[in-house]
Amino acid sequence: MSGNRDIGTGGGNYSENIGKNYIQAENVSIFESGKDRVSKNDAKSDIDAHITLVVARLGKADYRSISEAIKNAEEGTRILVRRGTYNEGIVIDKPLEIIGGARDEIIIQTSDSSCILMQTDFAVVKNLTLRGRAGRKGKEFFGVDIPQGNLILENCDITSDSLCCIAINGSSANPTIKNCQIHDNEIGVVIREGSNPLVENCQIYDSQIGVYVCENGAGTIDNCDIFANVLAGVNITQGGNPIVKKCKIHNGKIAGILVHRNGEGTINNCDIFANDSGIEIRQGGNPLVKNCQIHDGKSFGVYVFENGKGIIENCDIFANEVGVAITHRGNPLVKHCQIHDGKQCGVYVCENGEGIIENCDIFANEEGLGIGEEGNPLVKNCKINRNKSSAIYAYNNGKGTVENCDLTNNKHGAWYIDETSQVQRSNNITD
Repeated sequence: MSGNRDIGTGGGNYSENIGKNYIQAENVSIFESGKDRVSKNDAKSDIDAHITLVVARLGKADYRSISEAIKNAEEGTRILVRRGTYNEGIVIDKPLEIIGGARDEIIIQTSDSSCILMQTDFAVVKNLTLRGRAGRKGKEFFGVDIPQGNLILENCDITSDSLCCIAINGSSANPTIKNCQIHDNEIGVVIREGSNPLVENCQIYDSQIGVYVCENGAGTIDNCDIFANVLAGVNITQGGNPIVKKCKIHNGKIAGILVHRNGEGTINNCDIFANDSGIEIRQGGNPLVKNCQIHDGKSFGVYVFENGKGIIENCDIFANEVGVAITHRGNPLVKHCQIHDGKQCGVYVCENGEGIIENCDIFANEEGLGIGEEGNPLVKNCKINRNKSSAIYAYNNGKGTVENCDLTNNKHGAWYIDETSQVQRSNNITD
């Protein structure tokens, strides 16, 4: 790779003198002279890159297309991509790096394949805009398809008008996705079949579903901004069991997080707000939700129904229409939570809903706890105070057990129980 070279590319032939060319890339010094070599002092690269190739639409470069650069690259090569629009899908079939500069100025788009198909054990892709356009031709491809390997996908803007933006779809797939924008699709990220990715520091927005975890998929979604999705910001289903932590999940038209069809997962230390419902759990969904703020929901902070389960622990649930709603055989454990400033009820249990509400502080709602239509919760060791109406309101065959609770200082007293309802009461403190 020294001296004068005639470089044949799809963009034309030209001669380039690259003798003693020096490139500084992330503190990895690459020298091109009589023999290519690398100085790796303080290197930040995840690949032991020993050759650098340059791809550009115009000007001096080694190749005009990224695919051609990959085809001719050795393992460990770093491919630097300069500004321009590249109408191609790329298949990564060897360990290498593909690095852009200003993300918005480097666009990979295709209507005939995925923008990226991962077919190797390890690769790095950074600073690119990826636009899947298969839908315009009536075709179906993912924006990024990761059936295997550890792909580090960082600081990319990813859209797809066909299948989901990112598919993580194999037990050997273990990517890291960070600092990305993932948007404008029905499904943002699919994680399935035992995959175990890490997704962090992302903005995920303007799609039907932001992150879709299914078929026993796992992984970690860390410090992401997930917003303005139509169906759900995070959808966990069919045995999906991810960790979602330190995320902002907001402005969803239906649910911030939907856990259903035996999905599980741990939702930890997230800020979930301004969705129609903050968290919906149904059809055997059974997540652990802890240390979260769940607020300003247009309907419910947490909605558990259709045999949904789950543990809601140490959360601050406030300023929702209803803080926690349990219906249609929903049966969660809600403990050590603050549930307050609800426009209607702090907790509402009806239509054969059950559940255990334990050691919670339920205050400053319109009603503290509403029970109706065969609702049958166990409420124990709670403080239900300073609500604008009653602490406990039971109507239309409401049931349940309330024991060892502080029901003082509510505007209309501790109890309002109509003649059709039977609530078991023991060892409570009232005015």
